[in-house]
Amino acid sequence: QLTKQTANQTSNQTTQGQQVSNRSRSVPHTDHEIHMLKLLLLRLQIQYIIYTKSSEYYSSWNKKLIYPSILITGFSGIASFMSTSANISQSLQNSFGIAVGVIATISTMLQTITSTADLSTKADSFLTAAEAYNKLITQVQFEIDMPNEDIDDFFDKTCFASITFNLLL
Repeated sequence: QLTKQTANQTSNQTTQGQQVSNRSRSVPHTDHEIHMLKLLLLRLQIQYIIYTKSSEYYSSWNKKLIYPSILITGFSGIASFMSTSANISQSLQNSFGIAVGVIATISTMLQTITSTADLSTKADSFLTAAEAYNKLITQVQFEIDMPNEDIDDFFDKTCFASITFNLLL
């Protein structure tokens, strides 16, 4: 009886091994599977465009806030120096002092908005996701051109990765 169970287990393992090897060999996909791969490819390409544009959007806003802040801080330093210069009149020194206060306040507000919004991190995150979608696009294109995976396994792996990228952002 023990020998019979061992023989059944060996038979089951061989059958499972044959199923695995059948799935991993290169079998051309059916027309329906190719159509599904092309739909997946289209979805991934759309996601790639969306995430790339989002990265560009946040990067653009980050630059719009960072560069003026840097320039304003520079002008504030110059005005501060001028407000202490002995070569100009007292009233002009007072005017420069007021200007320094106003400019420094504007600069501080811009820097606070920039750091609170964390636009550069958002831009980097969207760019990272876009690059990941680009890798998936390449994988799907290869699978369409040169099929080498079981279609169910391929869809499970690719769709799981796609969903994971969406959840990370």
